[in-house]
Parts: sequence; structure tokens; C-alpha cells
Amino acid sequence: MIKELKKLLSMPLKSTISFFLYFLISTNTYAFKLSPIVQEFGNKSREKTKTFRVINTGKESIKLEAEILTRNINLDNEETRQDTDDFVVYPPQIELKAGASRAIRVTYIGAPVSIEKSYRMIVRQIPGIVKEKKSTGNQINFLLEYVASLYVTPDGASSKIEVSKASKNNKFIVIEFQNSGKKHQLLKNFELTLSQEKIKKIIRFDSEKFQELGSQNILAGLKRKIKIPDNTFKDGDVSAVFKSIKD
Repeated sequence: MIKELKKLLSMPLKSTISFFLYFLISTNTYAFKLSPIVQEFGNKSREKTKTFRVINTGKESIKLEAEILTRNINLDNEETRQDTDDFVVYPPQIELKAGASRAIRVTYIGAPVSIEKSYRMIVRQIPGIVKEKKSTGNQINFLLEYVASLYVTPDGASSKIEVSKASKNNKFIVIEFQNSGKKHQLLKNFELTLSQEKIKKIIRFDSEKFQELGSQNILAGLKRKIKIPDNTFKDGDVSAVFKSIKD
């Protein structure tokens, strides 16, 4: 085991990642799945409780715990979380035998919302139940966690995404988005047309090239900044037109 770890640390980055994934998959018999990973709650009684399901896909019994935190994303895409009493999770801890599954009921007990609020639910393994195997000597146990997105959304809420600022800075076009609506919005169903004098570029966030940017989430009432590599435009202001391509 020690020799394998020394080999891992001495490898180039790309090789290290490949080796680590193989090492993780081949040695870890403790695994689980959580579904769904996105749930939307509402103000009405029938919309306040949702159900998740966890499945132990590993070869050994595991113990899990679940907690819910508030979620905020700042202009530079840094996410912060804080404790909250807005939800009740039942059961908060679960022990699952290999192949078993269990439902987790989550109920929103917070105040009614007029603008969507965003949360994270984290379901993670608790290390205490992991058993040592005498025949293998020292053992490293890789414990997993899932991070789900929870939203409490008022009736009829919709997003309203606008570009408040766009400019070329060194090797990047910097776009500042603002969601003045009442619901979060992913960028994947939109297109952005950039222009500067006679230069024009159209970016479709649903394309394979920009699919990572398309997964960016602009939460209700917040601003987000994204950077797009560019060697075409000159430093300075860039005109930006943002529109939906969903239909």
C-alpha cells in the first residue's frame, strides 16, 4: 500500500489522476448512490416534503448521515454554506447493508418565500462503521459524499438573466450576469452574441465546446461572472446580447 502511494505522488498530473481513479475504484468496496440530486420545494403544504433515496451499491454495510445547509454563490463563483433550521430530515442517519436502499424524507419548515432560496443537502458516509480486513493489513477507506441542490420556489417564479457588463481583459472575455428574477437559471439553454467594431462571435452554451459554462447556475437575485478564453477581441468593452434558444 505504501509503495502504491509513493508511486502516485511521483507521477505527472495526468497520470496521477488516472492512477488515482483506478486505485479508488479498485480498492473501495464502500459506495452508494443518491437520487434525485435536485429537488424543488414550494410554499404550499403538499410541496413542502420531498423524498430522496439512497442505495448501497458496495459490498459492505455503510452508515450515512444527511445535513442541509444554505447556499450562496458570489460574483466570482465561490460557494459558501451555513447551517440552517429550515428543514427536517428523517432519518438523519442511516445504516445500509450491501445492496439495500432507504428513503430520506425532507420537509421544509421555514417561512414562506417571495424569491427562491437555494440550499445544499449533503449525504456522506460515516467512517466509524468501516471494518478492517485482517488479511490485507493496512487499509485506506475512501468515503463518499453526494451534494444535492434544493430550492424553495414561490408559485409562478421565473428567472430574468441579463448581461450587466462585458469586456476583454488580457486573454479573457469577462461576462457579468445578473439574475433579477425570482428563480435560478442554468446558462445551457441560452446563446450569447459578442461584438466589438467589426468582430463578432456567437457562443451557444448548449454546444459541446461550452457545455461546462452552460452548467453554470445563476441563483435568484444574484450576480455571476464567467471568463471565456479569447484571442480575437481587443482589450476593452465588448457588446453582448443574451437570448434564450430553448424553443
